[in-house]
Amino acid sequence: MPSIYKKDFPFFKNNKSLIYFDSAATSQKPLSVIDAECGFYLKHNSNIKRGSYDLAEAATDMFESAREAVADFIGAKPSEVVFNSGSTEGLNTVAGILRPLLKSGDEIIVSGMEHHSNLLPWLELAKSKNIKVKYVFPKDPDLVFMATDFLSEVTGKTRVIVFAGASNFTGNKVATSEIKKITDLAEEKNIFTVFDASQYVQHEVVNFRKMNVDFLSFSGHKLYAPMGTGVLAIKQEKHSQISPVKFGGEMVKRVRMKDVIYEDFPYILEGGTPNVSGAIALAAALKYLKSKGVKGIMKYEKELLAYLLSSLKKVKGVDIYGSKAIKDKIPLVSFNIKGLHAHDVGYFLNQKKIAVRVGEHCVGLAHEYLCIPSSVRVSLSLYNSKEEIDKLVRALSTLVG
Repeated sequence: MPSIYKKDFPFFKNNKSLIYFDSAATSQKPLSVIDAECGFYLKHNSNIKRGSYDLAEAATDMFESAREAVADFIGAKPSEVVFNSGSTEGLNTVAGILRPLLKSGDEIIVSGMEHHSNLLPWLELAKSKNIKVKYVFPKDPDLVFMATDFLSEVTGKTRVIVFAGASNFTGNKVATSEIKKITDLAEEKNIFTVFDASQYVQHEVVNFRKMNVDFLSFSGHKLYAPMGTGVLAIKQEKHSQISPVKFGGEMVKRVRMKDVIYEDFPYILEGGTPNVSGAIALAAALKYLKSKGVKGIMKYEKELLAYLLSSLKKVKGVDIYGSKAIKDKIPLVSFNIKGLHAHDVGYFLNQKKIAVRVGEHCVGLAHEYLCIPSSVRVSLSLYNSKEEIDKLVRALSTLVG
């Protein structure tokens, strides 16, 4: 039986024979989201904020309503929500914000399991300012991060702690209680915390204020919204320390030859024409999730994850990376099969119309740490089913003989 949610996604009506196991790379979009984006261009297209006519004011109201919807979904204030093109831009923005606040000799603690989008900005910042980057890997044999993994590395020189809520490679997540331990100590010691929620926000309940992180970033396209959409949430208490990193229209109140007055938050970080239709569609995605019941979706995804883990055990020679405990994971599993290259496995599955991810998944340090060249990744979503997992396992069993 197919997922009860699958009918809401027109992609599958146009790709009836495809099994899609790559939602960690990008999710498919429900019809209501597609309609919201198209509807803006069909009925409301206008640039926002400065227009004095009805259409422009209506478009502005729709954009700001989307901001309020995002703020409500992640437990933030609207003034803390900055729209951008995705988590890559958001995390690069954070590095740009912190650049003038850091000095030579400072230290940045970075999880060694980070996606390159949450690693390379820090490496480049460190290189340009003679800052030390300290890599942290989990001490747990199942690669689950604990707060002590980070906090044990804190010194008087530590200024930034960078980590993801969930790994896009192992699927392991950081427990809410462990996140709070990190952020509370960081606040006490005046250390900035940067939280990549790109694989987290679509599978876990997020409360930005309770988590107490300074910066939280995620991409809309992994959350059933269009590509080119994203959010950077910035704690209000940090706003006074922040200067703009992108300059242009809409992020400035007044420009004169002798002075420039910038906008307040969040507009100071939203220079240029934003992706208005994308923000509106992102709000539609959040509305869709709420209408279907977020807790019910999470329960269903956990059932799928449990079934996938138990089913993969039937495949001869399979080696799963990360925890096998449901409580430690989002619905994502990476593995290799003894004697087979991940790319060969992916090619074989593609012939069976099963789409999985193969390679390093933009987490080169993690693959180096585990001494593996690549891996196969299966990432599940609400539109997947146990029957699809059965087809995956049968195909893999055929491959290994």
